Amino acid sequence: MARALCFEQIVDTRNEGCLEDLVKIKIGIINKLEQFENINITLNDVRELEFNEGAGQMNTSYRQQYQIDKVGRAPTWNEVIKVINSIKAVRYTFISK
Repeated sequence: MARALCFEQIVDTRNEGCLEDLVKIKIGIINKLEQFENINITLNDVRELEFNEGAGQMNTSYRQQYQIDKVGRAPTWNEVIKVINSIKAVRYTFISK
């Protein structure tokens, strides 16, 4: 059964993050994954979430979801995850297709 790797990259203003940081992460991931054949990357649009952390301080979180599909055995999922983690580690889930 085919499956896809899903994850979300997040930066927010609490940690000095900004939208440009998320773009740099995306470019890094795409550039490193291009070394592999048989990989398809699907990106959702960036979501911007504003929230109040208390004491009237507003913060913004920028999030982008990724779905990685591969055809065949190479590369392995571990190789794909290792490349993504070299940019910024995240929590991963696999979905059945």
